Amino acid sequence: SKMKILFIAPKYTGGIGGHAARVAEKLREYGFDIKLMHTSHIPIDKLRNPSFAVLSSLKAIIGGDDYDVVHAFNIPSAFAMKYTKAKKKVLSIHGIYSEQVDSLHSDTITKAASITESKVLKWADKLTTDSKTVSEAYKKKLGVDFEFLYAPLDVTKFNDLPNVSKKEKQVIYV
Repeated sequence: SKMKILFIAPKYTGGIGGHAARVAEKLREYGFDIKLMHTSHIPIDKLRNPSFAVLSSLKAIIGGDDYDVVHAFNIPSAFAMKYTKAKKKVLSIHGIYSEQVDSLHSDTITKAASITESKVLKWADKLTTDSKTVSEAYKKKLGVDFEFLYAPLDVTKFNDLPNVSKKEKQVIYV
């Protein structure tokens, strides 16, 4: 039977979300059964990630489906990953979360993010990143091991991209 995988991301467009959607598309071509968890969030800057974490967790708790693998993309998705019934839990991190928060928010929120970060990373069976810098930073900072995986790009898809509206206060990794 097909391997059942649940992907969890705040959205499936843009940087990490778009990456998750393209990985799902490729895996489906190879016969995997991939489901994307779609969750709403409160569209207010300081509440976007916390509301996504809470609402996606509730969805996971209520959801009740069993998966072979749950694959969460970035820290806010890890809460729903924790509550999803799956044989294996994978968390992919793009960038150092507490540093992203630090560059955008207050000291209190940054402190909360740092504490959250160290707890959340322990919930996954495997941690992956497409950045050797991220892998080395987390090893040094928290002593955790990441699997380094290249994130392949299908450059032909660049032609289909619409112009992206720039947002104030955004962290972008290149």
